[in-house]
Amino acid sequence: MALVSDGYELRVTLKDTGNNSTTMAYALTAVTAAAAETDALAIIAVLNAITDAVISTYRVSQKFIEDSFSLPAAAEIEKKASVVGLISGSSIKTADFNVPAPVVGIMMGSDGEAYNTVDISDAALLSYAAVFQAAGEATISDGEVLGDLIRGKRITVRSRKG
Repeated sequence: MALVSDGYELRVTLKDTGNNSTTMAYALTAVTAAAAETDALAIIAVLNAITDAVISTYRVSQKFIEDSFSLPAAAEIEKKASVVGLISGSSIKTADFNVPAPVVGIMMGSDGEAYNTVDISDAALLSYAAVFQAAGEATISDGEVLGDLIRGKRITVRSRKG
C-alpha cells in the first residue's frame, strides 16, 4: 500500500459585493507542479474576464490516492478524540484538534470511563501534537502554535451516513 500522485487540483475562491464566497474546483491536466501553476494562472486569467466577483484566494495542490485501498476493519469516523491544549506562551488561551476514529492506544483504557478519556501523555499522540508545536509543520489556530496538552475526551458527532 502506498500513496501515489493522482494529479493536480486548482481551487479558486471568489467573493461578491456582499462578501459572500463560492469556491470553484478544477482537475488540472498538468503532470508537474510548475505546469500546474502555469495552468492555474491561465485559468484565473480567463475566469477574471467573465466574472464580476473578485478572486480572494486560490490554491494549487497535488492529489494523492492510496493505490491499494481497502476499508479498515473497525473504524468509525463519527467517533473522535477531542484534544485540548494551551496556545504556546499562554496560560489561558486554548486550541483543540480532533482525531477521527482514534486507536485505543491513545485512550486511557479499553473500557469504562478510561475508554472515553484521552491519554495526553501517550507517545503517539504527543508525536502528532508536535506537528502543531513551535518546531512543527503546521499551526493550530490563526497562525499560533500549540503548547502543552491539557485534556482530551472521546466525542461522537452526528452522522447520517449510516
